[in-house]
Amino acid sequence: MTHDDRMTMARMSIDLRNCPDIYVVNEHIMLPEIMAPDAEWAKSLVRAGRAEEVQAEIERREYLRTPEFAARMREIDAREKAEREAWLATPEGQEEKRTFEACVLLRRQEEARRFNRRQLRLRAKYPQHAEHFRLRDIPQN
Repeated sequence: MTHDDRMTMARMSIDLRNCPDIYVVNEHIMLPEIMAPDAEWAKSLVRAGRAEEVQAEIERREYLRTPEFAARMREIDAREKAEREAWLATPEGQEEKRTFEACVLLRRQEEARRFNRRQLRLRAKYPQHAEHFRLRDIPQN
C-alpha cells in the first residue's frame, strides 16, 4: 500500500487494519469478487467506518464455499432426512403426512376454481375469443 493510499484512507477515515481483503486505491474501495452482488452495500458500510463487518461477511461467504462446509451440510441433511423418515414411519408422522397432503389438495382445488372463475369471466367479456380461455381440471386426490 502506497503512502497516497494510506493518506486517502485517512482522509476517508477508514480503518482497514483488521481487514486484509478490503483495499482503497485512489479513493476507490476495492472488494473481492465474492462481494460483487452486494458491492454497493458493502462499500457504504466501509465508508461509514464499519469495514470490519464487511470483512466478517467476506470471511463468512468464503467459508460457505469451502469443501468442509459442503461436507458438513451434506452430513446434516442426511441426518435430518433419516430422522424425518423415521418420524414419518410413526402413526403421528403418517397422520401429519395425510393432513399435509389434504391441505395441498385443497389449495390446488381452490387455485383451479379461482382460475376457472377468471376464465369464465373472460369468456363472458370476450365471447369472440372464448376458445382461448380454457378451464383447468379440478384435482380430486
